[in-house]
Amino acid sequence: AGAPLFSQVTDAALSTVGGFAGCHDGALLTVAWSPDDGRILTGGGPSGPGDAAEACAWDGNSTALLQEIDAPDTTAVSAVAWSPTGDRLALLLDDRIGLYGGTSRLWQAWIPLGASFSTGGRRMTWHPDGDRVAFSAEGGDLVGVADLDASAAAVWFQADGPIGDLQYSHDGQWLAVGLAGGGIQVVDASSGALAATLATSGTVAALSWSPDDATLAVGGEAPEVQVLQLIYGN
Repeated sequence: AGAPLFSQVTDAALSTVGGFAGCHDGALLTVAWSPDDGRILTGGGPSGPGDAAEACAWDGNSTALLQEIDAPDTTAVSAVAWSPTGDRLALLLDDRIGLYGGTSRLWQAWIPLGASFSTGGRRMTWHPDGDRVAFSAEGGDLVGVADLDASAAAVWFQADGPIGDLQYSHDGQWLAVGLAGGGIQVVDASSGALAATLATSGTVAALSWSPDDATLAVGGEAPEVQVLQLIYGN
């Protein structure tokens, strides 16, 4: 049997993890592991007036800073995501999604969010097929989908209230949309049709699919994690 979870986390290890410094001077707003678990991407706000918001890529083992990515003309990098292959990055900014990476390690495209998302982006998730990302706005009830090949974004689904978080399932079939006021709407990722509504005991600020897509872990204002089991029909 393997070692118990977190059994190797010591004060020394925690001190090492705390050493991810030297890039962000402003608030750290978002973090994501790469698909190969070897790198960590972080995003945040600017350190002061006139400074650019930025994202930073780190070596997940040595904590070394690999690259700083300035995000021009934005107040914050509010969400970051790795492509399923780990070779591209999506950064959710005030009024657009920036695609970065590939062999050039440069900005590849800017995708405007549109007037429906004028309050700025908040949450983002990359579809496992790699061809699109879904996103929501701060305090809004709309889900947008950005077609990465066409570099265009459009409103795709309207939730029953302000959105706290959203995430594609690992098989790419479903998009779970967590409502800030409570509840989860499970949407068909191809058609946009509502497939199920799940009750929660409180607000939804964060959610995550299990690797087999059979359960959802949910967190909110209450000091507890809810685990919801999904039962799929034929």
